[in-house]
Amino acid sequence: MCLKIYMPNKNTYPFFTLRDPRTRPKGSRDPLGFEAVWSHFGRKFIGNLTTITSSLENFMVFTLCSFYAHDGETAGEDKEIKLRFVKMEQLCAYLRHTEGSSDILGITRVKRNVSRNRYEFGMGSQYEILSSQLSYGLWGLYSTAMVESGLTKGLLRKLTDKGKDLATELINKLGGKNWTLMSELCEYERANENNIKKLSIPFKKSLMNTKIKQEFITELLNQSKSTCLQIELYNLSKVYLQTNKNTNSKEYVHWINSYEKSSQEIKQLSSDILKIEKILVIADAYFSWLRGQQGEQITNIVKKHFTDDESIKLEPPLDRSYPHNEFITQFSKSITNKNYIQACKDLIEHNKSITSNRGGAPWLELRDGEEITVYMKNDKPSLSKLTKLKEKWNNSYFIYSFLNIAMQAGRHG
Repeated sequence: MCLKIYMPNKNTYPFFTLRDPRTRPKGSRDPLGFEAVWSHFGRKFIGNLTTITSSLENFMVFTLCSFYAHDGETAGEDKEIKLRFVKMEQLCAYLRHTEGSSDILGITRVKRNVSRNRYEFGMGSQYEILSSQLSYGLWGLYSTAMVESGLTKGLLRKLTDKGKDLATELINKLGGKNWTLMSELCEYERANENNIKKLSIPFKKSLMNTKIKQEFITELLNQSKSTCLQIELYNLSKVYLQTNKNTNSKEYVHWINSYEKSSQEIKQLSSDILKIEKILVIADAYFSWLRGQQGEQITNIVKKHFTDDESIKLEPPLDRSYPHNEFITQFSKSITNKNYIQACKDLIEHNKSITSNRGGAPWLELRDGEEITVYMKNDKPSLSKLTKLKEKWNNSYFIYSFLNIAMQAGRHG
């Protein structure tokens, strides 16, 4: 950045400064703020799960880790609770890997350590199965869903009475002697291959017990919070999964919308999701395409790529309480009216507003209202026809996690 200082009766002296960090685009995802939009609708369906909490097995292991973490003589100390939780998660990961589990957080390091016949537990890079196990393991990624499901409470992930009941059932199925051995190995902070082989089969059987799995699923999916329609969604999922064995969010939402026994409220929500998803997909595709048009004149490039024979009617959801609804209404109107130049300008202005609110700079902008200047470039710009874009589906609305857990009730060990 070059600045000039003007001083009376003296020459002008240019000098260079470091680039102001506020002028750099911030973040490499969600430049249009769409995560807040689809989450708004998803939370009306599902109040407790996230996009990454899709493994029933991980929820079950979490209860064991928490049970152990708060069961020691020094369990009142924060650091000790975290250490105990992490050690039990590591031991469980090695037991699960031995029996072929595919849902382990940290599977790469687990495989590496197993290949070296190294089973050690603790904090630090030589022990942790993730770069930051507290952040990216069960403690960090599953804690919110555990709290929202009523299974843990507080920042130290302490089990509620219901959480303790579920953990106790798991331990009883595992066997008291096996649980004692697991606890002792965590205290000793290491195990050998014989220990792992001895414990892995009964451990898997406890996780695969149909009765216990169903109890977990009921607690996770059959939520009655006033903010969502989760109880009905849970009952509908049981019908859906009788004939559909996939977790495709798009297919499930279409099925709910057409199923004759769906309530009017859940049909309206599914209809709103179908409408908003179509808009989000098209807007995201256009913005991605624009990021590959450095130096182009927006009027020329849009006229070149869009024709009047392309048309689609975009209808905003009936619910207008969602974030960025003014932009989405205007963008939908522009696309419906075939005003593609205005639609692209709407996108550029919206991105500017989003990034400004985050304290950053836009990903692209128009100079003199025409020339596209790109700061976050897309090296492979492409744009499908509207007829193809309207069939795409980008966002999960937390439905994938919901259905994936529901499906796991039928998996037997």
